[in-house]
Amino acid sequence: MYKKWSDTPICWLCDYWWTILLALLVVVSAILSRGYWMPALGLENTPIASATPENPSTTQFVDPMGEYSFSPIANWPVEDVGNQFQQWALPDGVVMSVHSEPASPSDTLESWAQEVVTRLPYDVISQSQVQVAGQPAIRQEVAYPGQSQRIAVGYLVLYNGQKYQIALAGLQGLSESDQERAIQEFEQVLTTFQFQQ
Repeated sequence: MYKKWSDTPICWLCDYWWTILLALLVVVSAILSRGYWMPALGLENTPIASATPENPSTTQFVDPMGEYSFSPIANWPVEDVGNQFQQWALPDGVVMSVHSEPASPSDTLESWAQEVVTRLPYDVISQSQVQVAGQPAIRQEVAYPGQSQRIAVGYLVLYNGQKYQIALAGLQGLSESDQERAIQEFEQVLTTFQFQQ
């Protein structure tokens, strides 16, 4: 019987299809498990595609009075409001600010936290004990009186005879997801905050 030239590859494919399938499974398994076996072989695990944007560049800010420094995002414009009050304009109309003022001997972290919300006035919707630059601090989320919508997040610290308020304000105009993104960016920058004295 006469055989066409294509009969041989087709017969081979019919007899050995399972080897092609096995080879494909091995390749797919190797790709999906590269996070386990590549480090064991001392190889660098470089993602095929990264969904995470590059970290934005930062700049170093040193307080004019020499009290603190930190690294805000480079494209955040800074304004010296005066009286030891600096603020940075973030995208979406949100503002980060750092304010310091002298503390009295009777001031405590808790009394400073109460003083801040009494001055403005705000309702505290969430409060927790945290640290800023290795110092005890209070983190507050606040809303307008009688409301529950978060408008700002503030960190309050007492250090070296000064009271500090580091805040992110203007959140009320953002969606919940945009608020979370802005807070995450703010708190990432806050990890660079250092006292200079």
